Amino acid sequence: MLYSAILTGITSVFVWNFQPFMKSVGVPVILFGYIYFINHMLRATGSILAKRITDKMTLEKAGIIIYILYLISFIILLFAIQNNNIIICISTIIFICIAIGFQMVFNVGSLARIHGLIPSISRATMSSVNSMLAGLCSGLSLMIFKFFVDYQSLKSAIIMFTILFIFSFIPIRKINKI
Repeated sequence: MLYSAILTGITSVFVWNFQPFMKSVGVPVILFGYIYFINHMLRATGSILAKRITDKMTLEKAGIIIYILYLISFIILLFAIQNNNIIICISTIIFICIAIGFQMVFNVGSLARIHGLIPSISRATMSSVNSMLAGLCSGLSLMIFKFFVDYQSLKSAIIMFTILFIFSFIPIRKINKI
């Protein structure tokens, strides 16, 4: 649940960046609607395919793949911010949307696993706790990110979150061992 919540928080940070990033590069505003649509279609696709994918690989492997995709997303986002290029911007955002689609596979698979482990009498409560934890991570991530953007820069905020994300692997790895 913790790793899923961390990924949800990072997803919120990525999505929050779409519009300001596109604006800074000069992408026409109408394209934001298309990006938003692509993002939600890839999320839906990831959710629909979650069972099929998690039947072929463990949640731990899926979690590692998503970790790598998100790390790559941070790196290419940093690269794209430095290059004032519309094509690089759109390509970066679409890659991030694909990574978010894979994150939905993990999110749905994780929730299904929780439902499989928890007695039916507690499932609704555990789903609520899972949702609350994801909301908490999203809210905290966005507040901290916005603070860094307001008092530093977008680039420094992304660098800081990249570093935090790298170190998030340590407690998650320890939890997985338990």
